[in-house]
Amino acid sequence: MKKYLINYYENTRQYYGNYHDHKEISAWSGLVIHILFCTFIVLANPTGQLKIIMTIGFTISVIIVTILLFMYIRNQLNLKDKAGALAAASNFILTELIAKDDNSTDFREYLSVEESSDIKYQSTHVLPKKLLNKVKIYDSRGRGAQDFTRTMIYGLLVISAISVIFYRWIAIL
Repeated sequence: MKKYLINYYENTRQYYGNYHDHKEISAWSGLVIHILFCTFIVLANPTGQLKIIMTIGFTISVIIVTILLFMYIRNQLNLKDKAGALAAASNFILTELIAKDDNSTDFREYLSVEESSDIKYQSTHVLPKKLLNKVKIYDSRGRGAQDFTRTMIYGLLVISAISVIFYRWIAIL
């Protein structure tokens, strides 16, 4: 039984570790898309009477795209955080299992799954209770790097939006 549990938690750790990396890349990709969008707005060159109307349209477009990409990036970062906590919790339980006596009979706690009313994450419906309890702990620890990444992405998103809006309005003067 111990061998199967170690395999299960190793696969879980690996899956959520990869998922964590994918979600971070997705969040940064959202920022890249935003910067490309802003670049196209800056490169647009309306002339004549359309300058003011186009600048208003550009401003509205930048605000809408910024809000939508903010929501997308926030979701990706939240999923990244959850996946990181799941990978860390799986690693902790792996260490616990490896240290456990092979003849132990109390392995059931490592597979016990409870019904969940969570509508946000599917993982709460299928992962063992012991793992999910550890996730709650790890999701609140070691937040420094996670919070810094979040601040960097949000900061760059806001700065690029404000810069392009400012540039468009200065360009019509």
